[in-house]
Amino acid sequence: MCDKTYIKDYEQVFSIRGEEISVIAPARFDSITNEMLYDRKLDDWAIEKAHDIYRENNNYLTPELIRKMRENIGISQRDFATLMGWSQTTIVMYENGSLPTNNNNNQLKMIHEIPNELRQYYTLAKDSLSPKACSKIANYLLKLTTADVCGEEALVLDVVDWFRVANVAQIKESEIVEPLTQLKVMKLLYYAQGFMMAKFKIKLFRDDILAWDYGPIVRIVYEKYQGKRSIVSDLIDSEMPKELIDNYEKINKNQKVLEVLNLVQENLSHLSAISLMRKTHRERPWLSTKKNDVISDSLIQQYFEDNLFDILNAISD
Repeated sequence: MCDKTYIKDYEQVFSIRGEEISVIAPARFDSITNEMLYDRKLDDWAIEKAHDIYRENNNYLTPELIRKMRENIGISQRDFATLMGWSQTTIVMYENGSLPTNNNNNQLKMIHEIPNELRQYYTLAKDSLSPKACSKIANYLLKLTTADVCGEEALVLDVVDWFRVANVAQIKESEIVEPLTQLKVMKLLYYAQGFMMAKFKIKLFRDDILAWDYGPIVRIVYEKYQGKRSIVSDLIDSEMPKELIDNYEKINKNQKVLEVLNLVQENLSHLSAISLMRKTHRERPWLSTKKNDVISDSLIQQYFEDNLFDILNAISD
């Protein structure tokens, strides 16, 4: 039996959220009456095309891009829904082609355009997420931090080298400058991390900061310089090693990092290690953290955001 229908391109108009969308797409017609017939596959394709046009006109993320965002983080639809504060059905619908609400689309766009914005969602949702999801998200954010700061793995020891070179330069200019010690560089690292997170919403280095008796410390720095007081004594009267200079120059190439380190150097480097230690002992991040535990990134960031002016203008015993 021969088919009594035919298919041709046809202009159809769809109303999507009050906007008229014109689409030229294949449609099925009756061969005798020339009336358009229902064809689920063709009709769905036309509607999908109309939605694509609407997305493009109104800057909505596509289902493919939403799915890719989630997969880049490495979490399930359920966990992504929890992270965003939505229902799992919502994420499933968006990835299958449904249009997000204006508010939800704006949230997704923000995360797509500025991935580090995901941190605030993670801070709010982490207690409701599984340990596996938390690990995935934390690793994703860590990679973002690395890429944003240096374009490669951001090593805290490179930041230490920057402070070492800067200290040696100061010593050669003035006899009253004290050699940089392990205790003091730990505190400079802590303040640099806090300023970076407050000003640019990213971490300067990936390593955790611990709350030890003598204030905030970074374990890898402690282990490298354990047993030493001065960490520049071998540099003052000798030629600066090429590796050290390379690390210093690498750090200087990033304007955000350089701005923060110069801020710390100009405002805190004249203080003694003991003065800086006592100062950290009076501040909420160290006071609120159990001895030897990690001082949380969110606690550091919030404290520095709330007290940036006071931290810079009340640096004394």
